[in-house]
Amino acid sequence: MYTDQNYIKIAKQLSMWYYETNMLLITMQFCIALNAISLQINNLRLNYLKIVNSKLNFAIDREDNLIKISLLINDNYGKQILISCAHILFTTISFLFHIAGHIAKNNINYSKEIQLSLNVLWQLSKLYCICEVCHEVNTQENIITCKLRKPGVKFTACGLFGLGFPLFTSCSSTCKLKLKLNEFLKL
Repeated sequence: MYTDQNYIKIAKQLSMWYYETNMLLITMQFCIALNAISLQINNLRLNYLKIVNSKLNFAIDREDNLIKISLLINDNYGKQILISCAHILFTTISFLFHIAGHIAKNNINYSKEIQLSLNVLWQLSKLYCICEVCHEVNTQENIITCKLRKPGVKFTACGLFGLGFPLFTSCSSTCKLKLKLNEFLKL
């Protein structure tokens, strides 16, 4: 037999369920939008890399004007890092909203939550690596002057731009730049 108290209790449960469902739907729609933005940014990065790789390879092969090449390389680094940071930001926010949505629903799937948490940590580690690469590149201000002092050494620090993901490419190029700088200074 249903009393007024039972109806009130059922109404409260339904309203709470309705609120949680709406919040979860809003969160998931927001995550879908963030994922779409993240994919568009990734496509932009890939298209940009295709265009820039051909220009860089052509310019490095000919070694026309080293200062223009180095400025183009710096511009390429800047755009790669900006696009990568935007991609990481949107991906991290999307993963965090997925986790929050599952927790709010009280339907916690621990394997999925752990996987999403590890993805968030992976994205944050990539952001940390980008910061390290920026710091390394910032401390290498004498690359152009080394080349101008030792014109017999080829400037081949950017042969690794075609690897795909700009973070690893930038790390590899920075390591290669450091090795080349050591060669410059030993000559």
